[in-house]
Amino acid sequence: ELVSLYKKDVYTKIECAGEQEVYRLRGKLLPMIRMSEVLARNQTFTEKDRSQITETYRQNAAAALAGEQKTQRSLTFAVVKIGNRRFGLIVDKVIGTEEIVVKPMHSTIKNLDIYSGSTVMGDGKVALILDIEGIARHTRVE
Repeated sequence: ELVSLYKKDVYTKIECAGEQEVYRLRGKLLPMIRMSEVLARNQTFTEKDRSQITETYRQNAAAALAGEQKTQRSLTFAVVKIGNRRFGLIVDKVIGTEEIVVKPMHSTIKNLDIYSGSTVMGDGKVALILDIEGIARHTRVE
């Protein structure tokens, strides 16, 4: 499931619950993970990391709502599920969907736990396949 927020909702609908950003989806709190932050950190998130990320985006939201900085026009996230747990994965953009054949990771990059494999796209480009369970472990999402 994809959810998009627009204009002011980008800053007002994502809330903070302790050290975690959350979104209220159909009456339940959904922990949020920003893919840009996952890619920026090669180590598993610590409580301090999560606290800093949450505080940074909280301050950015306050500044945007006060007119002190340029506002983001939209925000899109995918609702992903691991067993009974769900979380939102905030992405820069969604390009589309495509049928793929997943190939195993090359031994050189196999230790990157946020990826499960790779594929060759229709245009010949190689794409890495995200491992949702690995992202959950990497970010210690609750």
